[in-house]
Amino acid sequence: MTTKENILNTLRLHKDEFSRYGIQNIGLFGSYIRDEQSEKSDIDLLIDF
Repeated sequence: MTTKENILNTLRLHKDEFSRYGIQNIGLFGSYIRDEQSEKSDIDLLIDF
C-alpha cells in the first residue's frame, strides 16, 4: 500500500517538471496526511497555480 512518504517523495522527485507547468505548490490532505488511509483511499492533492 502507498504511504504518505511515498507520495511526498514522488512529488519531490517531479518538482522541476511541475514548475514547468506553472504549479507553485502542491498540498497533500485527507486520510494520507492524517495517517488514516486504507487500501480504498484515494490521494487528495491541492494544486496551486
